[in-house]
Amino acid sequence: MPGLIEAHSHILLHPYSETLWNDQVAHESLSLRVRAQTNHLRSTLLAGFTTIRDLGTEGAGYADVGLKQACNRESFPVRVCS
Repeated sequence: MPGLIEAHSHILLHPYSETLWNDQVAHESLSLRVRAQTNHLRSTLLAGFTTIRDLGTEGAGYADVGLKQACNRESFPVRVCS
């Protein structure tokens, strides 16, 4: 049975209650943002969502596509990608 679908997310951004948009986009490195995205993806999957539509990487290029490809190639542990 399919899980929940998130149709409007910005998986590469922290919640604004954690970090201001300018601070994370202008001052965090791409590697830190991808690491955070991996944790966000894991939390989202554990919450029951199986499909996520990311509406923009906010300056992170194609990092969202790269993580999707890594999931498809099973480069991540099962606990992160299912």
